[in-house]
Amino acid sequence: MKTFMSILLIILLTFNVGIAYSQWEQTYEFGNEFTHMDFSFSFSSPQNGWITYTTVISPSSGNSVSLKFTNNFGNSWESGGTGIGVQYPSAVGVYTSGPDTVYWFVNSEWGSHCNFTYNSGNSWESKRFDPESATDAVFLVNRNLLYSTSRKGKLFKHTPDSTYLLMETNTIKFSHSNIFFTDTIVGYITARDTANENVLLTTKNGGNFWEKIELATDLYLNSIYFTSDSIGYIACSDGKILKTTDYGENFTEYSFDVPINLSDIVFINDSCGYCVGSNGSCLYTIDFGNTWLYDENFTDENLYNIQMFTMENGYVFGSLGQQYRFYSKNNMSGLSQEKANLFSVYPNPTNDFINIRTEKSISKICIYNRYGSNILSFDNYDRELNVSQLKPGLYYIRVTTDNNSYTKKVIKK
Repeated sequence: MKTFMSILLIILLTFNVGIAYSQWEQTYEFGNEFTHMDFSFSFSSPQNGWITYTTVISPSSGNSVSLKFTNNFGNSWESGGTGIGVQYPSAVGVYTSGPDTVYWFVNSEWGSHCNFTYNSGNSWESKRFDPESATDAVFLVNRNLLYSTSRKGKLFKHTPDSTYLLMETNTIKFSHSNIFFTDTIVGYITARDTANENVLLTTKNGGNFWEKIELATDLYLNSIYFTSDSIGYIACSDGKILKTTDYGENFTEYSFDVPINLSDIVFINDSCGYCVGSNGSCLYTIDFGNTWLYDENFTDENLYNIQMFTMENGYVFGSLGQQYRFYSKNNMSGLSQEKANLFSVYPNPTNDFINIRTEKSISKICIYNRYGSNILSFDNYDRELNVSQLKPGLYYIRVTTDNNSYTKKVIKK
């Protein structure tokens, strides 16, 4: 039985990697080249990503939209090598699918425009998606299928061959709308009606028919993510997350102790996800959104967008004033792995004692449980820690040195 429990713990460790206390580090600072808060980023892999943003050149010269890419984990960025010849543009977003497909949306006084590439930006094609109105939201299902809303109450479905007008309405305002499709069939859109009431639109047939659900909340709905056809989450204003388990018919509200504005929410799997917002708020869940805990407080900036590949590896984008920065968790380029090699614990799994090996001078050691609670702290210690009082399970040991911190998983048998 004991052997079985040890194997089970190892399996849980393998599949439930979603725990905080790995490091967030600043990867890149864009400085004051941003002067508009129109920006979007998307990574097609941990190494390769794209970002678009708007810069106000001057009142007389108008705006400029930039597209840049990285192939070294966000540590440096280069021009995307393409442009859209429109006046007074503003960035809508950049979206990737697989290693080679990129869609880049820009609005102008002449409507909505898109450049797209199927070969990682080596060559581009251009298309005007809606000459009458600006694009509000875009969702890329796969490289051959995407949906977009326009600010004149239109909903489009786009394929390589055609653009289909799925909806044109005078009763719903697609302004600050959000789109999410779980697959090519089931999709959701958050928006507001002409009475300024929140609504949720749902489709179960690829967008040909939409059902409208009125949401009994005055919160601003900033981001939407569904982990299955029926289970979804909405990041809102005032520090609220809404969760549904019945296709949006009903929502449970989760509140936090401060009225932060939650701007983006993503999930790695059914149970583990992240949500970011104002004042450096970075929250995570490992229990299907029933409990949300604060991740490491790595910045006081407003955080806008997050993309995670695992719960311990990903990117977040934020700003303070006119300073715009990328952060990576565990430094995706592997630099943190190099740091982690300077710190090890053994034996692991362990019974009663943990040995610490590092060349650094240690100032503090903390042990956390899988829910992020500090169980033990050591200010005066030897390199061997007595953990016999801990119950069997998964823990995280965090060692703080003079200028850094390192975290490793430990199994107590």
